[in-house]
Amino acid sequence: MSVTDTDRTASAEADEPEGWVSRVRRAPMARRIGNRPAARWLASGVVLGAAWAVVEETKHEIPSWEQPVFEAFNQLPDGLRPAVWPVMQLGNFWVWAAATPVGFAVFRRSEVPVSWIGSTVLGWGLAKVVKERAGRGRPADIFEGVQLRESGISGLGFVSGHSTIAFALSTTAAPYLPPPWRGVCFTAATLVGLSRLYVGAHLPLDVIGGAGLGVLCGLAASLATGTPDVPAVAAHPPATAG
Repeated sequence: MSVTDTDRTASAEADEPEGWVSRVRRAPMARRIGNRPAARWLASGVVLGAAWAVVEETKHEIPSWEQPVFEAFNQLPDGLRPAVWPVMQLGNFWVWAAATPVGFAVFRRSEVPVSWIGSTVLGWGLAKVVKERAGRGRPADIFEGVQLRESGISGLGFVSGHSTIAFALSTTAAPYLPPPWRGVCFTAATLVGLSRLYVGAHLPLDVIGGAGLGVLCGLAASLATGTPDVPAVAAHPPATAG
């Protein structure tokens, strides 16, 4: 290969867009709250507050829409359980033990374990506080015919701890991922909530409130550590003749 060919190869490699992981590794961390993040704080707070208000207003009887929505998922075939169970584990408290080391190994940033574990622990703890304050029972405590597909379902129902953790972790993980994959995070978190209806552990408002609380916890952890301020990929200048 001639010197000219070598120079052209090096120039072409330099012009190639930098990979997403490399850009995240080198990106500065931002702790600002702009319009969009502020809207997320407001929206998630409204979701949690509205769900909690309905629960408080219906202490002794659930809203008329909740039972048919719950039954639509809870009465699905038992054969779905092998597919539902692994999805449900994405809301398990110990999911951080698998997700955080992988995230740290990929992105090599100390903010990953701090924000990801922090959001999970905060969500887990606040969910317990909300449960005690709301005092709402589980589906089987409220009406008959509930299909219980998980052992050890006990205690209080509002909010869903699995939903809280899934949405908290998704909120802190999303800024590290390419935009198309961020939607996948929240889709998975939503499926976690629906899985809790399927196994008979929670009612719809439990899941909705858990989603709102989880996003709030994720935003709080992200604000504490910052999120990668990844610049947009610059477009290649058009080739010139000559």
